[in-house]
Amino acid sequence: MSDHARIPPSYLKTALACAMAVIWNETVEDRSGRAAMIGTVLHDEFERVALGGDPSLTPNAVIELDVLDCGQARAQTLLDRAIVALRALEERYQIGERWHEVRVDPGAAIGRSDFWGTSDYIGISGDGSTLVVGDAKFGKIKIDPRLNEQLLAYASGALRFIDQGVAVGIETIAIAIIQPTAPGIGLVVWETDRQMVADFLEHCRERLALTDLDEPPVEPSATACQWCKGRYECPSRAI
Repeated sequence: MSDHARIPPSYLKTALACAMAVIWNETVEDRSGRAAMIGTVLHDEFERVALGGDPSLTPNAVIELDVLDCGQARAQTLLDRAIVALRALEERYQIGERWHEVRVDPGAAIGRSDFWGTSDYIGISGDGSTLVVGDAKFGKIKIDPRLNEQLLAYASGALRFIDQGVAVGIETIAIAIIQPTAPGIGLVVWETDRQMVADFLEHCRERLALTDLDEPPVEPSATACQWCKGRYECPSRAI
């Protein structure tokens, strides 16, 4: 099995907006910029500390960030704030069981083997009534958890990942964005329910079926084109 999904949740918003974007994602070389590379380093450090590691940046991370012209003090501050936000999230929901960086398979519920990804954080409240799905973001563009396609996909996959006996008691789905570059402690949470997740999956079923066509439709828009890997090559691009 490939190490990369054809339709990863991180690319889902784009894929749902324009089926052709999935083809571009498969064929165009990744052009991740400096900000994305810094985010990757900080994301790895966040996972390490969240699992109980030393809260200071590792020497290797410091070297990588220095090459990317990201100051150590600034990076350490962002890491510290991200961990504070995570602990606040866990306190809010009195988390009893948690998982970090686990593969979830939202595609399994709609018969797709190419739609899966790795969730930053999954937690279950101590009383078993709430599923918490969190994602760490280190970019400057504010990310809204409400109706967030990536996190809803993770939530649907998480409901299949956890013990099904436990899943039966879950009523609330808490979608959390941990973003230390945002105001306050950098934590925003949106609560929804299982029906919303189920309805979202049906929407995914219908829209992602278009990506299987020999000639997927091209539907340019600001949403579809903003993060599409083919935005520089596509003659129909909107931006």
